[in-house]
Amino acid sequence: MLTTLALTPLLSHYSSVNLSSALYLDEDGSKEAVKLESWSPKAGTSPTFAEAARAHYKPAKVGDEFGPSWSNHWFKVSLTVPKGWRDYERIQFEFDPDCEGLIFTPEGIPVHALVGGFDNLRRVEFVLEGAARKPGATTHFFIEISCNGMFGVPQGGAEIQPPDVSGCRPTSRRLAPLLRTRGAR
Repeated sequence: MLTTLALTPLLSHYSSVNLSSALYLDEDGSKEAVKLESWSPKAGTSPTFAEAARAHYKPAKVGDEFGPSWSNHWFKVSLTVPKGWRDYERIQFEFDPDCEGLIFTPEGIPVHALVGGFDNLRRVEFVLEGAARKPGATTHFFIEISCNGMFGVPQGGAEIQPPDVSGCRPTSRRLAPLLRTRGAR
């Protein structure tokens, strides 16, 4: 499974008349709001959080690919809430790796699971709480992803199939690191 970084735009031709216009008031995927770095450990290894925290990370950007199937990759994330977002009811970080992921605090405590893709199990939102919501505040955390689906890497994407032994497969959804607001002002 290859996972590619990409940014999915919120605004479209019909953005003023669809449900998204009522749900999402603002978004920011800029380098000032979302700093994303990646580290890919040696193939076939599964490093501990302590090893991942000490690793040498490189900048990640839209278009970067991660794989093959069953490989693990780590991201160091820094979020800075835009100054104009003081009155928003909810601020969330969205990250869709089209595979499984787990968010860790800088101390190594797992706090939130991610499931990418487009099916009914999709869970890509991480709601910022407390001091992390304050405009200008910067929050740091790590994300580990595993390039496989909830039930492995079946051929053709069907759940009840033998595994795809080719080592990687194309994905329909890509990583979209994004800060987004939701609800009333």
